[in-house]
Amino acid sequence: MTPFETNNRYDIRNNLDPVVYTVTEDTDNFTRNAYRTLRPFVLRVTDCMGREIMTMQRPFRCTCCCLCCPSARQELKVPCPPGVTIDIVAEHWNLCRAVYSIQNEKKENVMRVRGPCSTYGCGSDSV
Repeated sequence: MTPFETNNRYDIRNNLDPVVYTVTEDTDNFTRNAYRTLRPFVLRVTDCMGREIMTMQRPFRCTCCCLCCPSARQELKVPCPPGVTIDIVAEHWNLCRAVYSIQNEKKENVMRVRGPCSTYGCGSDSV
């Protein structure tokens, strides 16, 4: 409704539909609204009892005009326990879909995630 970006919150559900984890974004108002989709952020994953089980960090990355340039790709670091990065989620350029790789601490690809084509919708959630 407003041009101001708020902290995101995600519910992770199991097959029976109850919420098993909640993911909340931790950024300040200036960062969210000044940097928008490029902003650095911290995501905190909590279980149904409210205990923090994981923290994910995305550092600021300035993208360039060439979308296929490696320096333009986003990266999400997953330290668990804190201070020890176990995985990295790396974005890969694609014309119409979200494509990511899950990498281990040595930056070796161990899994690939490929989203559906054209997930962007006006005012709707991306699945």
